[in-house]
Amino acid sequence: MERLDLSLLITSPDADTISGRATGEKYNTENNILDKLTDGETFEIYIDSRISAINDSFWKGFFSSIMQKYKSKEKVEKLFKINSSDYFKSSIQKNLQILESIIVKS
Repeated sequence: MERLDLSLLITSPDADTISGRATGEKYNTENNILDKLTDGETFEIYIDSRISAINDSFWKGFFSSIMQKYKSKEKVEKLFKINSSDYFKSSIQKNLQILESIIVKS
């Protein structure tokens, strides 16, 4: 299981928020998430207490290509262990549900 430490996305000492669909897509691409999932890898998403917010746009960008491939919130959830507060776990689940609804309708 590979660890994805989202605190590495915080580059300014005064920042504590992660946002942007493009940021999520870029993080996914730079870490070869889809390729590694195809090869059987799973991931731990680690969100430490320095991060106060992660906007929905980031999650949609990060999970969009993954959801397009696996087409199911339940399948995607099995590929990722979320190491964070319940708040962030809930946010991820909500965004996966939204993406699943969009993909099923298209």
